Amino acid sequence: MGFVSHGLIVIAVAVIFAWMWRSSRSERATPESGRMLFPAALAIRIFVWAFGIVLAFLVAFTTYRHRPQEWWVPCAFFGFFALVPFMYPPLLVVDVDGVETRGRFGRTRKILWPDVTSLQYNTGNRQFKIRDRHGHTVTHAGFNVDGETFRKEVQRCTRLPMKVLRPGN
Repeated sequence: MGFVSHGLIVIAVAVIFAWMWRSSRSERATPESGRMLFPAALAIRIFVWAFGIVLAFLVAFTTYRHRPQEWWVPCAFFGFFALVPFMYPPLLVVDVDGVETRGRFGRTRKILWPDVTSLQYNTGNRQFKIRDRHGHTVTHAGFNVDGETFRKEVQRCTRLPMKVLRPGN
């Protein structure tokens, strides 16, 4: 019975991740005056919230149900719970000046169009990286919406050639 239930859990998690990946590819960027916003996909937002709720439940449950020699278990779950806000992907903004990431807790990074030195696209994981002359990068991964539009907008604004990376090469 244990093997079957574990197999069903693995299959359910695989189906949920497949749904999250497909739904994140179908969402579109939000145009505003002079800029385009690329927020985190709805499926990723749901996943982060659900993960945080599950970890909060585990912290509460293990706090009241642990043995004295297992004092470290609630502390470990609380440590993981404290890291949940850092899982949330940043908002990407493409405007007339450059591309900007707006992370949690007020952290922003902006790369101006004249400072962009290279564009890289990885076909294996569909990540698009923008590098500037100071070594900073902005990455559009599968966690933000509308990767194709992001890539086209950046290429249109920079007019730089894109280096395509293929897995295994």
